[in-house]
Amino acid sequence: MVLSVCRLSPEKNLPLLLDAFAQVHARNPQARLLLAVDGPEAPALAAHIARLRLDAVAQLVGRVHQPMGWMRHAAACALASSYEGFGNVLIEAMASGAPVVSTDCPVGPRELLADGRYGALVPVGDVAALAQALSRTLARGQPAEGARAHALRFTIGAASAAYRQVFDGAATTAANP
Repeated sequence: MVLSVCRLSPEKNLPLLLDAFAQVHARNPQARLLLAVDGPEAPALAAHIARLRLDAVAQLVGRVHQPMGWMRHAAACALASSYEGFGNVLIEAMASGAPVVSTDCPVGPRELLADGRYGALVPVGDVAALAQALSRTLARGQPAEGARAHALRFTIGAASAAYRQVFDGAATTAANP
């Protein structure tokens, strides 16, 4: 099962994900897509699912309160955004042990996935590349080696410790000019 967790807004480019998934499903009829999304564009997204004749295999499940539980059971977590702020969902997916496929959109995915080391990166807007990456990820069936450990570098505790080191270094430099 491919899972996408995001707010339902234009920059998340869910029609691109649906178009790519249609190609995946044509090659792999057992593939399923769950969209844990919520927002006013839900009817338009449901209509896109219907146009692609994916009603039986692509489901809008609405907002979920514990997405990491869903991620643990996903064969792939997909992010099809045109742009991102940080991409928390990628960190959550890797921490959950789910394989990740993401567009290489500005700000976030390339850095979070270490240039593709911890998940597949595809060009923004490229339906065929996204479909191929999803198919490869589903066939592989496991996350990239080291992805979970990499994700744990982004916990609040790890970030706090890194800030503490910076502040301690600045205080030492200021005290010893």
